[in-house]
Amino acid sequence: MNYIISESQLRSIISEVKDSKFTNEMKTLNSFAKNIISKTQKLYAINLKFLAKWGSSIGGIVAPLDNWIKTKNFKITDEQIGLLLIGVVCTFFFENRKAYKEVMQKIKEENLEKEFSKVLVKAESMRLAFIAFLESLNLTFSQMVEMISYSFLIPIVGDLLDIAHGSDPFETGQIIAERLLASGTIALTGTILVDVITKILNRFSDRS
Repeated sequence: MNYIISESQLRSIISEVKDSKFTNEMKTLNSFAKNIISKTQKLYAINLKFLAKWGSSIGGIVAPLDNWIKTKNFKITDEQIGLLLIGVVCTFFFENRKAYKEVMQKIKEENLEKEFSKVLVKAESMRLAFIAFLESLNLTFSQMVEMISYSFLIPIVGDLLDIAHGSDPFETGQIIAERLLASGTIALTGTILVDVITKILNRFSDRS
């Protein structure tokens, strides 16, 4: 049985979730990504300034990969992990060939080709799954760099599923979008973000 909750109840629930999930999650992803970008740029002398504005979106990609690498007991340093993660981002999502070549050269110099190949396979699997998910929402993009705008969603899809049941998708989408935008780390505009969140909630609601 589905239970309908009031707008005030919905706002109360989302306000509570915001503190531990949405806004803080975006800030955490943004900080995580910028830390990796900054350290890799400084340590390996590679200009990665073009990545700075994509904070939480890049975080949505590299944070799950960072966790995966650490669970697989790769015998590499945190700095080398950062290099591999930047390598993934440059391989799949951006067309800055100069930065890509420099990152690949540093990976070679660090003798990390085998490790990078393994991480790349995992990243490709995640990328294809995410593309399929976006396409199921009828979202389209002409370049891979456009897709990265949505990548901040990866760590919070489960939270959106939890909130979807028993609520109005558009109303809920507006409230959640407000919380996400409040983090100041989202590359999408408010209108697009509301549309994306609403589509996700609609999909989850349909499966309830």
